[in-house]
Amino acid sequence: MAAKQTKRTSKGKSNTKSKTSTKPRSSSKKTQTANNALYDEIALVITFAVCVLLLISNFGIGGSIGNTVSSVFFGIFGLLAYIMPIVLFGGISFLIINKENSHAYIKGAAGVTAVFSLSTFIELVVNSYDANASWLSYYTQASIHKNAGGLVGGCLVKIFCPLIGVVGTFIVVITLIIISAIIITEKSFLSFLHRSGKRVYDDSRQRKNEADLKRTERKKEAAKNDALKGVSFDTTLSRKSPELKELEPPKEQPEFQPANESKTPSKGFGFVIERPENIPEAPAEIPEPENKEPARRTRKKKPPSDASVVAAEVAD
Repeated sequence: MAAKQTKRTSKGKSNTKSKTSTKPRSSSKKTQTANNALYDEIALVITFAVCVLLLISNFGIGGSIGNTVSSVFFGIFGLLAYIMPIVLFGGISFLIINKENSHAYIKGAAGVTAVFSLSTFIELVVNSYDANASWLSYYTQASIHKNAGGLVGGCLVKIFCPLIGVVGTFIVVITLIIISAIIITEKSFLSFLHRSGKRVYDDSRQRKNEADLKRTERKKEAAKNDALKGVSFDTTLSRKSPELKELEPPKEQPEFQPANESKTPSKGFGFVIERPENIPEAPAEIPEPENKEPARRTRKKKPPSDASVVAAEVAD
């Protein structure tokens, strides 16, 4: 029993020791990460300050030291020295932030390749290839004139042009620039070409549809003009001849005709207006006086008969 108790106690002691040992390790890791973050931040601030000084030195504002550093940068990188401070700050800050990522270093190498390829391309465009030029002549000309590709571009031109020629050097340099851009941006160059080609195709198709619509509208207008061709709204005759007569609107007929011509049909219309004949008005009745005596009745004498007339003639 005593042995068991001693084992338990020894185990308990060992557990307590392990617990106490893990606590300082975790705290030390935390302090290390905090310190690393502070160091990284300090490095970013210093890099930003140096890049700003380099940038203003390229425009002659950095004093004597700035002018010396600027001439060195122009001698090395040529025309790219104007943007090298920005490129340096972006590359250094990217590597500091992503220092635990191996893929970041691949992108950094692609950025360096892109800078060298651009320097070579500028050197080929600005200055023609000279086989007799020395290596340091590229540096001196770029630092004095602040153009061309500098020592970097001149060295690459001096290496590639004798091997593959000027045209081959252009092809290799442009290919390296495209590959570096694909690695840095992680975007496919072919998809960009596909999108741009699709956009161009859609635009051309839309223009074609609009042109077809305009063409159909023009055809409709031409058909209307052909239908109206030969019709003149001016019906006056310039040269009057007995065979040609102008069209005139019918004259307005009176609404009512006189009584004697009521039964005769009118020439302008196909109906006859019948008017009632003049009926004589009845004479007005004259009232009789009230005190007048009533009229006496008189017998009318009968005419003599034929026999009496004959007898009277015989008697005479």
